Amino acid sequence: EAGAVDVDYFYRQTSDLSRDGGGSWAGMMCKELMALIEQGQTQYIAVLERGIGNLLRLQSPATGLWSSSDDYAEYGTTADALKILGRLHYMLGAEHLPHMNALADTLIRHQKAMQSKHDSVLRNTGELLTICLETSDYRREELLDTIKQHTAAFQNHLGTNYSVYG
Repeated sequence: EAGAVDVDYFYRQTSDLSRDGGGSWAGMMCKELMALIEQGQTQYIAVLERGIGNLLRLQSPATGLWSSSDDYAEYGTTADALKILGRLHYMLGAEHLPHMNALADTLIRHQKAMQSKHDSVLRNTGELLTICLETSDYRREELLDTIKQHTAAFQNHLGTNYSVYG
C-alpha cells in the first residue's frame, strides 16, 4: 500500500549496517518514523523503539563507534557514528545514549589521525565531539581542546565541501 512503512525492511536496515545506505539510511528511517509518530501514527512507537535498540546494539562499547576499523583517518570509521548519533541526538532528541564516554575517549585518543587526512573525517568527528559535550561533562576540557585543534586542522581544507563545518 502506498505510504505504508515496510517494518521488516526497517528492522533489517537497523540490524545490519552493511546493507544499502548503512547508518545513514537507518538513522534517517528513525527520523521518518518519528515524524509519523508525531503526526499521530502511534502504532510505530514500538517499531521505532526496536529499531533504535537494534542500532545501539551494533555500537562498540569499547570505542563508541559503529565500525571495527582502527583506521581513524578514514571516513568509514566514523561515518555511521555521525549519521546515527547525529540523527538520534539532534533530530530525535534521544537522551542517555550509551557508550558516550568510550566515544569521547576514542575521539581524544585518535584525534591526530582524525585530523590528518580528509575534511569529511574532520566534519564527522567535529560533530561527534559536540554530541559528547552536549550529553556529558566527561573529559569536557579535553574535548574542547580537541575541537580547537579540529578547527585549526580545517585550515588545510578551506574551500572544500566540508570546510564550512570548520
